[in-house]
Amino acid sequence: MSALNQEKMESARLYQLLHRGSAGDSSFYVNACHGAGSVLELGCGFGRLLAPLAQAGSRVTGVDRDPAMLKLAMEGITELPPEHADRIELLQGDMTTFHIGSTFDRVLIPFNGLYCLPSDDQVLSCFESARRHLGPGGRLLFDVYRVDPEDEPDPLGEADDGVEYLTTILDGEREIDVRERDVWDPRASTVEVTYLFTIRGEDPVRQVRQTIVHRYMAPETTLRLMEQAGLQVTAKYGGFGGEQPDEESVHLVVEAC
Repeated sequence: MSALNQEKMESARLYQLLHRGSAGDSSFYVNACHGAGSVLELGCGFGRLLAPLAQAGSRVTGVDRDPAMLKLAMEGITELPPEHADRIELLQGDMTTFHIGSTFDRVLIPFNGLYCLPSDDQVLSCFESARRHLGPGGRLLFDVYRVDPEDEPDPLGEADDGVEYLTTILDGEREIDVRERDVWDPRASTVEVTYLFTIRGEDPVRQVRQTIVHRYMAPETTLRLMEQAGLQVTAKYGGFGGEQPDEESVHLVVEAC
């Protein structure tokens, strides 16, 4: 494996260790897919939801553009019992332009996947592609975090560029301290999150930097793009327990057809 591939795999592994989803989201998606024969997950990453969906009885197709993430997903699938692993298929592709040639009972875009897309046009393309892959009676489900304009930093105020301690992760013999630095740009509706991993348990101690950029949207924008793509909202929640959405909601969870 080349040095570049080693770096990509390590970056994917650190992402996997740190990002375990939102509280309650796995159960929500498994319940929403109850009785669904086929499920398509866009932005499946390292496969966090693939196993529980397959274990619940669905045939699951995971799409992601990152080969390192898909490699981690495949490693996880090989550890499953054959009756579950055989229900999972992985495809490398772009969630905005994919063409699978089949339709699904459910299409999922979990864990803020839409915020990885850098423009309204790409979000619209993603919704259009999702709609084309919905079978009769099929449903699209996704979640994003809500951003209240009052929560955005004042662009005229002083920038807070400090790095703050986030957590410590144990990975075998390794102890990994994680610090985080957020840089908001309200004019571009982006937040750039940089994680600094300090890895102990190796000689020498190493530091790895990882940056993720999200382009967030107002709920009204998200719903407008859905309607433009020909999708109709059937339910909205403020969380994964079926809460009614309001100004205090942390999440926007949407079901559409």
